[in-house]
Amino acid sequence: MKLFVSITISFLAFIANASAEEAQASQTNGGAREFLESMVGEYRGRGEVLVGPARSQERVSCKLSNNFDAAALALAINGKCATTQGRVDVDGTLKMNDDKNIVGSFLSTSKDSEITQSSGSFSNGSLTLSMSMVSKRTGDLSKTRQVVSRNSEGGFSSVFYKYDNASKSYLETGKVNFTPSGG
Repeated sequence: MKLFVSITISFLAFIANASAEEAQASQTNGGAREFLESMVGEYRGRGEVLVGPARSQERVSCKLSNNFDAAALALAINGKCATTQGRVDVDGTLKMNDDKNIVGSFLSTSKDSEITQSSGSFSNGSLTLSMSMVSKRTGDLSKTRQVVSRNSEGGFSSVFYKYDNASKSYLETGKVNFTPSGG
């Protein structure tokens, strides 16, 4: 069974250092800590992402359980996502570091890629995570970005982007909208 590829890997493979300096200065943003705390709960997600070698748009569904550890200032994320191409475990942590940074890790199902650079920021109520990775098989470098923001349904949305070398810009490759599942 094929595993998630392309931008979905970024969803599952982040090792991000996210600067939250702007978030600490702005009450309207609610702050990075408040943002992470607001993501606690059980969520179901539905959307579309590019998968497979043909890079065709495919429906994805996810179930997540998020817990915040106030002592560690960390949001633990656990769950599963699936398309017709396969099913993947989502397991990771986003942690506040010195009230100025968010560091995180998501376990990747892709053993073919190695993360070479990661960064992130919290601004205007959204957490943006960027990552570069190299294929161990081909040596090709790819860049991805994920923007997570609260939605009007009491959940959050994740929009995925992949860097396009031809246009020298990030192109949207998918979106998953998460809503509270109620348990």
